[in-house]
Amino acid sequence: MGLPCPNIFAGEHAFHSKLEWVSVQDMQKAVDTIVHLCQIWEEKSEGA
Repeated sequence: MGLPCPNIFAGEHAFHSKLEWVSVQDMQKAVDTIVHLCQIWEEKSEGA
């Protein structure tokens, strides 16, 4: 359908185990990446 669908990392460690965890720094990096991608998509849509 032409919709962007990136596979964004979540930063978790030890997936699906009793010791699964994620750091605040990893979650913040994921947020930064998503915001940056949204900015790029907005810039590209303005030129369309």
